[in-house]
Amino acid sequence: MSLVGAVDDSGDIVLRLRVRGPLGAFEVRSIVDTGFNGAVSLDRESIQTLGLRARAEVRYRLADGTYAESRVFDAEMERFGSWERVAAVEARGGCLVGMQALYGHRLVVEAVSGGLVEISAL
Repeated sequence: MSLVGAVDDSGDIVLRLRVRGPLGAFEVRSIVDTGFNGAVSLDRESIQTLGLRARAEVRYRLADGTYAESRVFDAEMERFGSWERVAAVEARGGCLVGMQALYGHRLVVEAVSGGLVEISAL
């Protein structure tokens, strides 16, 4: 079983990811970001819609060397037919899938516009 997505015209690696919280579940457009060490990031609107509860505030270093702070929430994401608890970091700009969510999996990307993206368990 694998997760399938595509490379968009901007070169982003895009997946449809199902997330859920106390108020329900929905599918979000997510971008694979191998520079993001966490599992998932979500925007404030998604966090509110899902009714997620904050569990911590974290400070982290960005790729440009600056620091930022974000709240971390308890959420669940669906992978390969089952739901897994994950830490969802609040971030502007939409949903990211990071290395913590990819750990133990193979990521295959056809790096052209419209190219196939496939994530499968190792």
